[in-house]
Amino acid sequence: MKKLIINHNPYLTFYLVSCCFVGSHSLVSFRCLSDQSYALLQFKQEFEINESYSSSDASRPKNVVMATWNGSTDCCFWSGVRCDTSSGHVLGLDLSNCGLQGQLSANSSLFSFDQLQQLNLASNNFSYSQIPPRFGQLSRLTHLDLSDSVFSGNIPPELLLLINLESLDLSGNYHIFAGKLEMKSLVQAMPNLRQLHLDWVEFNSSVPESLTNLSSLTSLSLSGCRLRGGFPRNIFQLPNIRAIDVSDNDELTVSLPQYGSGNSLRLLDISFTNFSGELSDSIGYLSSLEVLDLGSCFLSGAVPSWIWKLSQLTYLDLSYNNLDGQLPISLGENLANLTLLELGSNKFSGRIPSSIGNLRRLESLGLS
Repeated sequence: MKKLIINHNPYLTFYLVSCCFVGSHSLVSFRCLSDQSYALLQFKQEFEINESYSSSDASRPKNVVMATWNGSTDCCFWSGVRCDTSSGHVLGLDLSNCGLQGQLSANSSLFSFDQLQQLNLASNNFSYSQIPPRFGQLSRLTHLDLSDSVFSGNIPPELLLLINLESLDLSGNYHIFAGKLEMKSLVQAMPNLRQLHLDWVEFNSSVPESLTNLSSLTSLSLSGCRLRGGFPRNIFQLPNIRAIDVSDNDELTVSLPQYGSGNSLRLLDISFTNFSGELSDSIGYLSSLEVLDLGSCFLSGAVPSWIWKLSQLTYLDLSYNNLDGQLPISLGENLANLTLLELGSNKFSGRIPSSIGNLRRLESLGLS
């Protein structure tokens, strides 16, 4: 999911904590266990550092994290490392966008960190290696991010052993498949999930009703998973849900529920799905929506008036439908926060509202 960042990033939290520890080294007495320090240095030696590797996280400089790793210093003060202040065990590793290149093997020293709770290996290049089954041994993990890291092959069923996971992100690995792992089993094994991002993992299955049991879920992203059948409508009304992206599943039938006031959904992307039904006026209650993508959803008729009143929108895509009628004169007044507006490939008539000129934050406009 690239269009909205939910403000809940455990990796940033422990990375900042690590940096704070570095600044107050003289005031802190705990030290990293020697075997933990050795294992980290060994892990570093398992890969090349590719300075030219292009990551999706351009805001974070490459190689900064591991440059601080030196055997003569306490590993609890190394960048990207979070330790238990009393035992010295490594609890968190944020090694995202470090330019790591090479195979992640089942014998990697990574799997010796049996106290690990948070692991972020996103935006590296693991050279189409398979996700090692030994991840299942890291039973204390609450957050696992392997996104955009060039993995391939089937997801190991051993991931079902990670029953404490609150956040799982395998998205953006375009050559991994569900294999024998069913989404239903995944959901049932991890009842505490808050974030589930599996974009472009090929499941080739229906969406399990059991997803509606994840009452803590805030973000669900299943784009391009080759899903089919009907999408359970109750998922849209989970009490804590903030973002839903099921785009690029052309065999998935989506119908939206009747919304009431108080819903806090911020992102809704059902583009390139087999949309069924009408856009109910009740969606106008989604006053917190920032991203709404209904592109290629087989919509027809006039655009519902409530869309033009969602004042928090920054991203609105209605392109490649059969929408008609005139655009409202006040379009540029009500949607002042828009950075992207895509209305092309429809059947609109009349003049383009001059109020579009008031969209000072607009970066992309499609009207063709």
